[in-house]
Amino acid sequence: MTYIKRYGAEDHGDSIVDLRNIDFDTPDGARLYADMQTAYPMPAREEAQQQEFAEQLKWFRQFGHATPLATAREALDADTFDQFLRMTVHIQILDGFGQPAFTNWREIAQIVAFSDMKDNEAIRFENPSDLLSRQSPKSPVDFEELDELRMPTWSGQIYQRGFEINWETTTFGNLAQILQSKFGDGRAVNRTIEKFVMVTLIEDNPQIRVDGTTQNVFATSHTGGTSNDLNALTAFGPSAFESVVNLMSAQTIDGEATDLEPRWIVCRKNSANWFRIKEFLSPNAVLRPGVADNTVNIGGQEFNIGVIATPVVNANSWFVLADGQANPGIGLELGFLNGQDTPEVIDIDENDSPYWRITKANRWLMRIGFGGTMRDFRGIYRGSTTA
Repeated sequence: MTYIKRYGAEDHGDSIVDLRNIDFDTPDGARLYADMQTAYPMPAREEAQQQEFAEQLKWFRQFGHATPLATAREALDADTFDQFLRMTVHIQILDGFGQPAFTNWREIAQIVAFSDMKDNEAIRFENPSDLLSRQSPKSPVDFEELDELRMPTWSGQIYQRGFEINWETTTFGNLAQILQSKFGDGRAVNRTIEKFVMVTLIEDNPQIRVDGTTQNVFATSHTGGTSNDLNALTAFGPSAFESVVNLMSAQTIDGEATDLEPRWIVCRKNSANWFRIKEFLSPNAVLRPGVADNTVNIGGQEFNIGVIATPVVNANSWFVLADGQANPGIGLELGFLNGQDTPEVIDIDENDSPYWRITKANRWLMRIGFGGTMRDFRGIYRGSTTA
């Protein structure tokens, strides 16, 4: 991955700084950074540009990579994807009342890097021709109009066993400010992602590979495991939740019980099941989005449970998810496409381009591709569906 910030002014003959060739953790790089902060007096416009450089460098160092020239391999870890979701596309998932619904995807999904989802051996999409492609900004939902964003284009593809989203836009001005404050405010982008994850990967009962055969995620019987689908008309209640706990602990891998523990309950906010869940956890509970701090006792064993109240699932639906961090490989998996582990950010203006000469500003091309799939039926249970 390459991040570039060109800094220069023909008036003073300053050289162009290319972050691809500079390691700011080295003595020379540190001196260069200090020089950028204490450079000789400049006209106001160039001084402002210098400050912009410093702000963007600070952002890269804090939120991008350890150094601006770090490669994708050096930064390949689970935190990167979670960081991306929080800071760019997914600062907030907004429910019907404009409140944050859920942001900590690492709690419910394994965050990995895909070399290419369609060719990933662990996923093996079998039906790429059965995809749903859309071109935006009007479909399937509108992007919020932002001054700093110029008509982003995206495509969403739904496969037999997963989804992928590809997004591209050109931004103007301070990249750090755009990424931290503006880009993440797009409600339509957030809602689109939430719908892909909650509906495509959960409620629509996608297919997975189990012992060499293709099966639905939710079924009354799985090869090598037990049911993860309650009666289709089962409403949420203490006995139904206890059934899920017992079934979850009985799931097997190589003949051994997995002893999975429930962590999250997914439902529609203000639905009948939502009120039943709230009463079950605590009659006076204040359900905090994305926080699993409600203690329940089932058969003498205590579990910390959180609620993901989302507007995109059916009002009659409820699901229970195991702890994604405590059980690697269980349930959902999200990751970047094509070997990426961060958004791809490219400076598309050369220092001698007409745009650069007139504005002394940068245009940034940002490309993002990521997707998700259901890797394993263990760790996710379905209660009621449409009655």
